[in-house]
Amino acid sequence: MKMKVLIAQRFFGEGISLLEERFELIMRDDDKQMTREEIKELINDVDAALFMATTKIDKDLLKDALKLKVSANFAVGVDNVDIPLE
Repeated sequence: MKMKVLIAQRFFGEGISLLEERFELIMRDDDKQMTREEIKELINDVDAALFMATTKIDKDLLKDALKLKVSANFAVGVDNVDIPLE
């Protein structure tokens, strides 16, 4: 069984092809970014999530992501990540 990866906004090129070979990708069919509500609805059933810099990643977004093992930020910097270190 392939691990599930949530991709908040589709990107193109060799990277997506490599991911499709190894994982079950959960993403929109169009080029638009998932809404926060869409992400919150889907994130509870994925093993990994790939976010763009325009997605605010915080405790509220991740609180129900009990299966989540990896959260990746497809961007430079972490200005969109608001999760305090404990």
